[in-house]
Amino acid sequence: MILPMITTLFGQLHHKISQSPQHVEKLCMGGCCSRHPRSTHKFWKQIARILQEVKHLKENGDFSDVASKPPILSTTKRPSEPTVGLEANFNQVWNCLQKEQVGIIGIYGLGGVGKTTFLNQINSKFHDMSHDYHVIWAVASQDRPIEKVQDQIAKRIGLLAEGLKSIEEKAEDIFKVLCKKKFALLLDDIWEWFDLKRAGVPLPTQQNGSKVNFHNSSS
Repeated sequence: MILPMITTLFGQLHHKISQSPQHVEKLCMGGCCSRHPRSTHKFWKQIARILQEVKHLKENGDFSDVASKPPILSTTKRPSEPTVGLEANFNQVWNCLQKEQVGIIGIYGLGGVGKTTFLNQINSKFHDMSHDYHVIWAVASQDRPIEKVQDQIAKRIGLLAEGLKSIEEKAEDIFKVLCKKKFALLLDDIWEWFDLKRAGVPLPTQQNGSKVNFHNSSS
């Protein structure tokens, strides 16, 4: 509400200033006095009032909404390749994701068979359709998987990067945000058992409707 009010006041000010040549013409003695003092006094009093209102709104108004960050997109587009020869498997996994009773889905297979491509296609499917999920892509890898996933999740949900925080502190921050969202976490390149709770990820349930889809690289 503050910004429209200021805009309105500036509109009034512009209108008043556009009338100022008429009042300047009424001045005499090099601008030191006016031939119509009442009219001139009223005019400049109105200008002063508008400026005072603008100053008051700028000093006491709440501009947090105006300066807030733009909303985070529900799904981020990623480069992907078609799942050649895996269409039937992809449809099976996608259909499972649509079921309320299914919360976690794992994709297993030998290296090079297209598991990451599979996850990319799932991400693209979310991107190209209307849904109410907050889709998060994260890569675990072998080195410090929990911390790496935490950092990627935190960035995706808009948390500030704080490298000095412990795993437990990061987990608490992430959990506070994710427990209020319906999310779909796509975990790529997992090499060992991954503790969702330790990372701060709420376990998917029928109540929260969230999903976790992971690709196991150790197979």
